[in-house]
Amino acid sequence: MKLNSVSRVNFGYDKKYSRQIKNSLEKEKIKNPKISATCDYLIETNHCGDFFEDLLEKSMRSGKDPRVSFFALSVLRDLRVFFATYYDFFNSNFVHRERMAKIYADEAERETNPYLKNAKMLLSKSLSDAGHIAEAHNVVYQDADLKSQEVSENKVSKSEENSLLTKYIPSESSPKGFSDVVGLDDIKLRFREEIITPVLNPEQAKIDFLEYGIKPPRGFIFYGPPGCGKTFITKALAAESKLEMYSMDVSKIGSSYVNKTANNLEEAFKFLKDRARNSQKPVLLFMDEVDSLAAKRNFSSGQGEDEKAVSTLLKLVEAARDNNIIIIAATNRFNDLDEAFKARFDGQVYFPLPDNEARIALLKAQLSSRKKGVNLANSNEELQKLSDMLSGFSNRSIVFIVDEASKIARRKLFRSDISFEDFAQAIEKTGLQKSNEKDYKKTDYNPRKLGFN
Repeated sequence: MKLNSVSRVNFGYDKKYSRQIKNSLEKEKIKNPKISATCDYLIETNHCGDFFEDLLEKSMRSGKDPRVSFFALSVLRDLRVFFATYYDFFNSNFVHRERMAKIYADEAERETNPYLKNAKMLLSKSLSDAGHIAEAHNVVYQDADLKSQEVSENKVSKSEENSLLTKYIPSESSPKGFSDVVGLDDIKLRFREEIITPVLNPEQAKIDFLEYGIKPPRGFIFYGPPGCGKTFITKALAAESKLEMYSMDVSKIGSSYVNKTANNLEEAFKFLKDRARNSQKPVLLFMDEVDSLAAKRNFSSGQGEDEKAVSTLLKLVEAARDNNIIIIAATNRFNDLDEAFKARFDGQVYFPLPDNEARIALLKAQLSSRKKGVNLANSNEELQKLSDMLSGFSNRSIVFIVDEASKIARRKLFRSDISFEDFAQAIEKTGLQKSNEKDYKKTDYNPRKLGFN
């Protein structure tokens, strides 16, 4: 699936490039019939993105109803990020997401319309860093000169921070606390006892230490199948505790230079230590896919850069408590982690695939928020049938399937209610597969369904 370079004169989709994408996906369907439905879905998604990109340009340049521009930008941002993520999975040689991010950035530099300029900057940022997207209406409708000043100030403050760390900034869809987390009651209870209560009641924490020797946590390892809530509950913890949280980009840590990887880690932790000291509160550090950094060491092969990095990380994790840093390390490959690294943490938390009760609660919450899904959400019999059909899917996959079932229902005659039959079509169309929990559990013994070992 090789594509030519992208050439765009102005904002608004490029028909030639769009046709190239469609042709590449059509070829992929022939090569791999198993993903035919997924390719069709991506073709439709890209077509919708083209429509909203054209709509956004026309509405902004006309200066008419700004609500149309806001709606078009919100939808376009989500469509472009979603499509780029999945398209690059099938066509890794092309790097569509990075190219589109650069194209939007280049167009923003040449744009004279202040609102379109800010819209393009948002789209570029969304594609570059999909996990931390600024709210669209804050970018589009505030005064253009003031916004340009804010962007410059943000660049300065970003350079003062550590390049490996990204501060977590909640969006409208981010969890507001544990009340937004379905299930996982054991985990929420322990977080309340060991993190939130001591943070909100520091004097009581001192008494607990004097009377019982209870120390603040050093950190936790989250493991289990992808899409089961590891990242989501970490964001909920940040909201519930009102603590500053940073995520570490593990992919940027490595270096071919001697000791550079270890130095990168030390600089990042020094920054967090300073943040905690200045705020007089603990700082949360979220390390996703930590197995790529703290993999098992092969001591027989000598002390290479990877081994030095793990040794440095062990020392930093050991000192985290004294430096007021709480580490949340997440992985889908627990058995590949270094044993000494695992031993440094207070808890090893297994995140399972949702059980029947959790699936029903998740389906009910998702469907109840949609007017066309209320009837289905109130039918216990239908919910149970849906839960049985979705057994083996992760939380993320279930939400994705609900979204697709909603789209299928919308296309039907008279915009029908969402039905059980729509879900069967959605599963087939998305091509999502069930997970096998045996691939993610510990090999030494089976952990409890929920909670800590």
